[in-house]
Amino acid sequence: MKPSHLFALLTSTLVFSIATAEPEANSAPSATPSEAQEATDPFAEAVTHSNQLSIEPTRLKRVLLPLRIRLEVWEVPAVELAKSLDHANDADAIAKLRESWLNAKEGFRLVASPVHATEPPTQANSESITERIYPTEFPAKTLSGTQTTPADGVSPGPPSLLTPSSFETRNTGQTFIATASEVAFDQGALDVALRFEEVALSGKSTYGLPAFHVEMPEFTCFTCVGTFRLKQGDWRLVSSAAAPLGASKTPTGKQWVSLVRIDRVP
Repeated sequence: MKPSHLFALLTSTLVFSIATAEPEANSAPSATPSEAQEATDPFAEAVTHSNQLSIEPTRLKRVLLPLRIRLEVWEVPAVELAKSLDHANDADAIAKLRESWLNAKEGFRLVASPVHATEPPTQANSESITERIYPTEFPAKTLSGTQTTPADGVSPGPPSLLTPSSFETRNTGQTFIATASEVAFDQGALDVALRFEEVALSGKSTYGLPAFHVEMPEFTCFTCVGTFRLKQGDWRLVSSAAAPLGASKTPTGKQWVSLVRIDRVP
């Protein structure tokens, strides 16, 4: 074979190999796990690597201080609380006050009592929630299918013709987040940063013309947030607020009182 023919054969083989190695321009990329999940359930939580749990490498190199953080939220008659606070000025008095609430037969209620076991400076999270998905927009249609508004003067169709077009989501239930840090110059004291939130579906309100009968949810929210310096084993009163209004929307005459305590555990 002549050298010129051999060079032409090698050149054509190289071009063919390069052409076949390139991906097809019209081929669609494969769907990611989150895209595949969204296609089946638009309200499902996306699957990402950030949802995976991991252990910090520095945790394996330090001495841990096992702790238990306790939060209690009590419903207490406002007048009784006002009388009690005149004498509850130290940890022992707060502990006695709490004990009286535990033994009370009526008028007092333990609303929440979340507990976290943690080691500084790791943050501990817990939640017990229900996801509430509710509509926010209702394009109104008559029986003929035409778009109408109250200003058109056209009698709307029955409520069943109101099809929601937009939605919002809100979690109801309890969420508790806490972080503890040691205080170098104060033996036995710890700084505790916490956030507690309770959201409840209290009822519904009706909007628009009676024929539309558009109902929207109503929520109540109680929040306790702050950073507190605590001595181990001592109860401390950190907040008091009016109890959330229920479905009746009338004041209850009661307070929600938050108590917090931190203990070192074996």
